[in-house]
Amino acid sequence: MNVSGQMAMPERLRILAADLSLRCPGFAVLQYEGGKISIERLCHLDNRRSRASHGEILAAICSLITG
Repeated sequence: MNVSGQMAMPERLRILAADLSLRCPGFAVLQYEGGKISIERLCHLDNRRSRASHGEILAAICSLITG
């Protein structure tokens, strides 16, 4: 924090946004740089018609965001 109690904003910042619903989770990786925001990556996993267990869905989410 600076003297006025406000935090300084970095020049470059990566942001992960997530909708963590189990049936159609979505993710976005955003980049803030030079006062502008750009989208680096968008992805989702459509499980609405799946009969997979919660564990299988969570494993698929993990695979999606790490792979």
